[in-house]
Amino acid sequence: MSDVRSRTYVRPSAVTGTRTAPVLGLETSGGATPTGTARHPHFYSGVLTASQAAAVGLLAVADVSRTWYREGHPGRAVLDPVVTGHDDRLRFEALSPCRGLYARLDILGDGVNGARIHRGSAHFDVNDTLLHALGRVRSRRPLHLRVGPVLPAARAALDGPNVRKKVPSPQLPLRDFAEAQAVASRLGLRAEVPRLRAQRLVRALARQGDVRLWATTVNGGLGLSAVPSPSAVPLPDAGRLEVLQRVALHMTSLRLYGPPAAAGHAGAASAWEAVLPGMRLTLVPLSGVHASLTADGRTPTAPDAESDTHADTDVHTDTDTDTDPDAGSDSGSDACTDADADPEQGRQDAELLSVLLSWESRIDPAALAEQAGMTVARTRTALALLVDAGRCGYDAAEAAYFHRELPFHLREPEPRHPRLVDARALVEAGAVTLNRRSGTATVASSGTVHHIRELHGRRTCTCLWWSRHQGVRGPCEHGLAAVAALRNGPTRSRPAARRP
Repeated sequence: MSDVRSRTYVRPSAVTGTRTAPVLGLETSGGATPTGTARHPHFYSGVLTASQAAAVGLLAVADVSRTWYREGHPGRAVLDPVVTGHDDRLRFEALSPCRGLYARLDILGDGVNGARIHRGSAHFDVNDTLLHALGRVRSRRPLHLRVGPVLPAARAALDGPNVRKKVPSPQLPLRDFAEAQAVASRLGLRAEVPRLRAQRLVRALARQGDVRLWATTVNGGLGLSAVPSPSAVPLPDAGRLEVLQRVALHMTSLRLYGPPAAAGHAGAASAWEAVLPGMRLTLVPLSGVHASLTADGRTPTAPDAESDTHADTDVHTDTDTDTDPDAGSDSGSDACTDADADPEQGRQDAELLSVLLSWESRIDPAALAEQAGMTVARTRTALALLVDAGRCGYDAAEAAYFHRELPFHLREPEPRHPRLVDARALVEAGAVTLNRRSGTATVASSGTVHHIRELHGRRTCTCLWWSRHQGVRGPCEHGLAAVAALRNGPTRSRPAARRP
């Protein structure tokens, strides 16, 4: 059973408290955080302002994670959903066991009470008791939510009873998660209907069953048709959207995303977003879109500039020909477009971005390109490669990538980017010393001690290379070594000096 592994939770997820003051505890396992891996990371402890909407939204995600659809792939294992904490929101993602539907609930800043959200990603436990309890939440008072055990509980659970589950090998669901993001990145907003019309559409979808339909604009609303038209939003299997009934009473509007009209109906891709108070529930049907994958089975590596409705106008060829001999093979030459970029260069760019990203809820490609010292075109290509690797997602509502690390524990490949290779060597040699309180670091290299600190959102260094380029060519190897040590644990760590 090489394709099956086990995952452990400190206890089952559950709804406790009273009927008028429920407490939802979601237990985590196998997490990735800015400071490295964690067995049971804690992301949030606070209240959700719209308790019933939050409960049914989470119930919808949990339902998807345990539902087989008619045209899906039979025999696939159930995969526990994934939670991601950003500074300003929580995201809950799920795949159906048949890999026929992707669901994501985004609880935005308006949906939480301002309590701190800790960054990171992890699986969270879903069980039958939790599903029944979520369906019974009726309180109009704020729902208290805890995501992940607090530290004392996590420590006590190491020696106590726990919940162990068998899960599929990481490679099995990764492709499907990546496919959903690639599909969403190629869609644009095609229609939005207000609450009452949205509820009528959801009820109509529930009566259709597992048939191929198109949603068309009719007198300011949306109708369903079995005949395609240039302005219609395709739906390969109406049964996929049955889960929208869970949240129908709380919807303020329903948004439909589809391919540009010029793209025709190849792949029949679409995304459906229920707007709830302080949150959004997004559904991406995956049945029928596999034809959009490339011939080798991978998801597309980057949105086409012509078909991506959100493509920036600055994604063009850059003829920067900086050939600084000090840069070695990392020359920074960007004389290529997304279409003809060197695959090896793309992989190295993706490696570099993966170090610079830290669970941003909305990635600005232009700002990230400036930070990395590369063009926006190369940055977009690298982000698409990170989507393939499960390290980025795509939010159609904001037309932006977001950073998260799917907690599938794939073996970390050896770095290929020259500066990352040197940075890893520095970490392994114990050359990095961190001061975690001040966020500074020192790196000993070639007989010199370099000082790293963060200034205006980027890490600066006292080395000659940084002084020469000032971030135009991206971070130096010492700055990358400091980041790697912070995430993976340095050989040496110096605590901040205590005041007398």
